[in-house]
Amino acid sequence: MPHKRNPVLSVLIRRSGVSAGAALGTLAQAGALAVEERPDLAWHLEWEPLRSVARHGVIAASLTRELAGGLEVHPEAMRRNLADHGPSGGDPGPARPPRWPGARRGTGGSSAP
Repeated sequence: MPHKRNPVLSVLIRRSGVSAGAALGTLAQAGALAVEERPDLAWHLEWEPLRSVARHGVIAASLTRELAGGLEVHPEAMRRNLADHGPSGGDPGPARPPRWPGARRGTGGSSAP
């Protein structure tokens, strides 16, 4: 029986990542308040974002496990896809970064949207 994916899971995983990123920013800001010794304020300000980062990490890991739990590997289909779409007829070759539309060459960066 094929695994039925829940499309909401990927949204919730992304939400946890974005929320954890915001909490990490708050955590870094609280850490920046400490100049020489750990003042009480910075110490107390760090606990809530730290709990939030840990909570969102556990949530994202759990949802990712659920999302990927029913995946099956089909080696023949993988070989066929590589043969049809691989850079050199089945040999995936070296990994290359994605090319963004509008990216400028030779500038050391890209103008990704």
